[in-house]
Amino acid sequence: MSPDSAAVRFSDPAGTFLGSGFHLGAGLLVSCAHVVHGHPELTVRHGAAAHPVRTARLFPPDPAPGAAAYPPPDLALLTAPGLAGAPPSRSPSATRRAARPSWCTASR
Repeated sequence: MSPDSAAVRFSDPAGTFLGSGFHLGAGLLVSCAHVVHGHPELTVRHGAAAHPVRTARLFPPDPAPGAAAYPPPDLALLTAPGLAGAPPSRSPSATRRAARPSWCTASR
């Protein structure tokens, strides 16, 4: 994973991979609620570094009893104070735009 990548990996205290998400910058993370629900202690890996995670909000807060899947919007907003000083990650679309050769753009 390159240092400017937005992708992060979540794990429990035993190191078991739970799922992935994105670092939005300033220590703010987004993932799916079903990835982090029921895990009071989480670690996030961004590149080679690991940081403790604080869950900010799950949408919805809990799945319905007996539900086969986590209901929409299945969103988790989290914070990782250790990533607060990390630079904002470049969006994939910005990377594609920057890498697009000049002959790909239409002239007017």
